[in-house]
Amino acid sequence: MIVEKNDKEIRLKKLFEATNPSYHPAYNTIVSGKLAKKSKDFYQKLYALYQKNECEEKNFLDGVKKQWYPRIWEMYFTCQLAELGFDISCPKGNAPDIKLKIGDQVIWIECTVISKGKDAVIEHEDGEVHELNDEDYILRITSALNSKYNQIQTHKKSRIIGKNDIVLIAINTGELQLAEIAQTDYPLIHKALYGIGNMEWNVSKDEVKNTQRQKITKKTTEIKTNLFTTKEYKNISGVIFSDWKTIQIEKKLKDDFELTHNLFAKNKLTKGTFKIGIEYLPYESNGVGGFEKVEYNT
Repeated sequence: MIVEKNDKEIRLKKLFEATNPSYHPAYNTIVSGKLAKKSKDFYQKLYALYQKNECEEKNFLDGVKKQWYPRIWEMYFTCQLAELGFDISCPKGNAPDIKLKIGDQVIWIECTVISKGKDAVIEHEDGEVHELNDEDYILRITSALNSKYNQIQTHKKSRIIGKNDIVLIAINTGELQLAEIAQTDYPLIHKALYGIGNMEWNVSKDEVKNTQRQKITKKTTEIKTNLFTTKEYKNISGVIFSDWKTIQIEKKLKDDFELTHNLFAKNKLTKGTFKIGIEYLPYESNGVGGFEKVEYNT
């Protein structure tokens, strides 16, 4: 199929081809027809929109076959923003994944996913009784954020990101099938960004509160879990958190979108810029659990 975009003709390609043992299991499952046909149609339509917006990188198709979650998350997130009416573009080469323009404001977004890894997070079969350690999840999140932060610093130095531009990181934990269990007391992302620990019950006062946890020690390495409590990460304006899974084709971004602002950001994102999902704005006191929570009904 050939479509026109900005007076240019774009020949749309197919997302799925043949199966291959070296490809990601999710890709092979869809190609082999083991999932409903609507799943294949859903992703093909997303891919068509991705192409129409000229967001496809040169090696995107090869990436989908072997790095399913990272590529699909970036495509899904980008297309959902486009469908919500945001003015998006996808600069090629050495630049952040997505560029938004809202009036005179430029917003850059880097997309990343938390993969299972070889030994970072131990998963269990559903129904098995086990104790969940949220530290493993938090370590994976902070590692991914730091990796993207280093890229952002490079883009700042090369002046791709302007001095007044907003920078966000969109992080997805969908591949960790049990990650939502670790969020029963407090959002995982807040534990990684604001040093919030687990819940504790004070018997004498008969009250429950969250502790503070500024770092996690793993073997001989100390990992900071208070990235947004100092000015060190001031070039990140906020983090978008999602646990959307690639099998949830009926779920929209607005139903699983949590935006947490950086209290010490150099360039602060205006409250209500996106008006979808949930928005967390930390109070100036920066106390544990000190957030204004705004829920948007869209």
